[in-house]
Amino acid sequence: RQYKVGPTELVDLSGVSAAKLFKTQPHLRTVVTFLARNIAHLGVHSYVKQDDGGRLRDTSSPVGGFLSGAKANESMTLYQLIYALVVDKALYDRAYWWPVVNQNGNWEVYRLPPSWVQTKSDNFGKVTHEVSFESDKKLTLDSSRVVYFGGYHPTDPGGCSATIVSLKEVLAEQIQASKYRQQLWARGGAGGTPILEDGMTLNRVDFSATDQQYIEGVKLAYSTVANAFHVNPTMVGILDNANYSNVREFRKMLYGDTLGPLIAEIESTLNAFLIPIMGGAKGSYIEFNVAEKLQADFEQQAQWFQSAVGSAYMTRNEARARLNLPAIDGGDDLI
Repeated sequence: RQYKVGPTELVDLSGVSAAKLFKTQPHLRTVVTFLARNIAHLGVHSYVKQDDGGRLRDTSSPVGGFLSGAKANESMTLYQLIYALVVDKALYDRAYWWPVVNQNGNWEVYRLPPSWVQTKSDNFGKVTHEVSFESDKKLTLDSSRVVYFGGYHPTDPGGCSATIVSLKEVLAEQIQASKYRQQLWARGGAGGTPILEDGMTLNRVDFSATDQQYIEGVKLAYSTVANAFHVNPTMVGILDNANYSNVREFRKMLYGDTLGPLIAEIESTLNAFLIPIMGGAKGSYIEFNVAEKLQADFEQQAQWFQSAVGSAYMTRNEARARLNLPAIDGGDDLI
């Protein structure tokens, strides 16, 4: 099985590509980058299952060493690679990684933009990809060496269905509303004084912002885009019903209901395809460090630990070190 290089087209939305919508539509960009930033800044590690049921951090195998490094390739950090992965999944419902071994014998991973790749499948969901680079250079890739983050399509087992397609009416409405406001300001908002003949009066011919319910329309469009990506609107700036208590609960739900399924999808793909390509230790698996983000604040953690231990769990010198104070004699014993 090999890649066949051939022409491809950008995903269009009423004549506008997904890339252009991402560049020009603030609601879409805000929600998509919210997802990408909150997943990309998580640590992603490789672990090895132990015989006693525990796990050990893997940094020595090829895949463990790659995930422990800061760079994904010569021009991209691991953060940027995962960020781009989430954005590609949000805009195209598919993403591609191309792992290769560099001249030094180390693994690197490159992103293949979905607009370069045309995916086809047979009746059983077995996929093949045709890759077309922006330059005239053609390159044949072994399909078994590419990590494909596929999506879902109701009738095509190997296809995908981008979320932004379902948002085309909402985005089209915002595009038209923006064009209308630009025309209004260009023609009627310049501050000029019309010269009228005797007996003529000047009347307003457009609707006020209140009559148009402009603010309400913007909030509705913003909330619709957020809901389409399963993001609570409060987390991306719709603060009408927000308070300290529910915002704190929404933040706890972020890595569960909102980002949890997407993180699980990425982890399963990396475990199923990246580890076999790169080679991992026996019993190894890849996991995002979500537990770190789900930890409570220091005061709550202190109460939990003290309740679980039943007594003091830090020495005086450990506490003094937290406060940048020097150690004292006898301060290394638990009280």
